[in-house]
Amino acid sequence: MPAGRAVPLVGLVLVVFVAAVVGQAPTTGADPTVTAFPGPAGPMTLASDDAVWLVMSSPVGDGGTAHRFALDGATVHAVNPPEQQMAAIEITPGVDGAVWIGLSGFRTRDDHQVHRGFARITPDEATTYEVFPPLDTPSARLFALTTGPDGALWWFESDEELNSLGEVRLVTADPATPLDTTTYVLPPGSDPVDLVTGPDGALWFTDSGRGVISRVTVDGQRTDWAIPTPDASPGSIAVGPDGALWFAERKASKLGRITTSGEVTECPADPILDAPGEVSLGADGALWVMAGRPTVHLVRVEPSCAASRLDLSLRQSQGWRSLAWSTPGPRGTLWFSVFNGTVIRLDYDAWVGRVQLDVPPPTTTTTTSTSTTAPPDPSTAADAVVAAPRFTG
Repeated sequence: MPAGRAVPLVGLVLVVFVAAVVGQAPTTGADPTVTAFPGPAGPMTLASDDAVWLVMSSPVGDGGTAHRFALDGATVHAVNPPEQQMAAIEITPGVDGAVWIGLSGFRTRDDHQVHRGFARITPDEATTYEVFPPLDTPSARLFALTTGPDGALWWFESDEELNSLGEVRLVTADPATPLDTTTYVLPPGSDPVDLVTGPDGALWFTDSGRGVISRVTVDGQRTDWAIPTPDASPGSIAVGPDGALWFAERKASKLGRITTSGEVTECPADPILDAPGEVSLGADGALWVMAGRPTVHLVRVEPSCAASRLDLSLRQSQGWRSLAWSTPGPRGTLWFSVFNGTVIRLDYDAWVGRVQLDVPPPTTTTTTSTSTTAPPDPSTAADAVVAAPRFTG
């Protein structure tokens, strides 16, 4: 790993939870260990280097930071796009081995054009940028960035007018020529939220505006299926252990399920799934959901819809839009980034490591900045606090 500017550790507190199972126990034969520590909040992904990457936008919109969590410690990279009025808000691993970060822009009093584009961090940790021609619009969102079954980059865009979502588009591009795009305009009223690759070689997304789940082939053919519950506000979507796609119904406090042939079913509404956020498939063959407001908790949902709750006692901002991001990690781990500034790792194997995080963002103006720290010995970490959250049915 190339040398970079060291960023000091400030205010690091690690909390290790060993889950005690009450009532409805997980079926893996081993209780999970949950490690929580202060950290950035933003979209996460498991990259080809077997590390978890997280991107956090700058509060003033001029880039942000990309955080890499690996078994040998954590590194942080500055994301400094050439057009400064862009925020780093999305991340996905590319088929080229690089990590791709989506940049969205906004217009200020000094800049009457909006820029958007990508930052690309290669395996040798060099950062390059691809910037689209500017737009004459109040803001331009590039969101739900993912790598499709064809190896291309896929994402949504919207040109937002004041008090209006504006036109929404599904866009794709080859990573070799990311500015050469193909665009599919979505129907009026569309408000897509999440986009994933399904097990059938197509892309699937949730559309909160029209209340549908949509399937799109790599040549742009779209099929929609309505959600039975009106105004359910579908959000996060993930491939489940049964080969179906599972999605959160944020206003209905339940999960929905759609098979690749288009059969839609729903789990019963459950109070412990209040305002469900990110949905991820765990190594235990269950779905894990971050839910609750203002105190958030993890919910484990089996394919039978049986749910159990893991209390974390984490408080965050009000509102169902700001819960968490999640991703499967290396060695069967599951990672969450909570909006209040907490990173959580769920372990099911015997290895329980601890990851140090560089809390302050780098101030360097170079394109890449890194710092590396080794994980402390768990037996000697004086700042560790052990608690016991509990599963409840």
